[in-house]
Amino acid sequence: LVQGTSIVPVAKALGVHTPLRQRREHPLALEHTEGLNTDLIELIIPPNAEVAGKPIVDLGLPAGSLITLISRNEQFFVPRGDTVIAEGDVVLVLTDNAIKPQVSAVLLKQRNA
Repeated sequence: LVQGTSIVPVAKALGVHTPLRQRREHPLALEHTEGLNTDLIELIIPPNAEVAGKPIVDLGLPAGSLITLISRNEQFFVPRGDTVIAEGDVVLVLTDNAIKPQVSAVLLKQRNA
């Protein structure tokens, strides 16, 4: 049980004591249309992610997925194949609905400690 004066030390120990940054709205939207089996998903590249430091072309994303926009240091840009992914990047991925779990697994996978 965590309550009262123990909340702050426990939060610091867990690394959750910093307030969340306010998220910027991204400038892209996907209009869902009947028969369209795709979605635009937003993922934040976590610390110690296996994809951090790798160019997009080397990520092994499944066919049917495309990183369309990256937000880094409060700036948006359209990536290319040689764009290197960084920890903390917010990536927008256009993906077929059937492969959303695989796309998330590739982009969020942690390096072995």
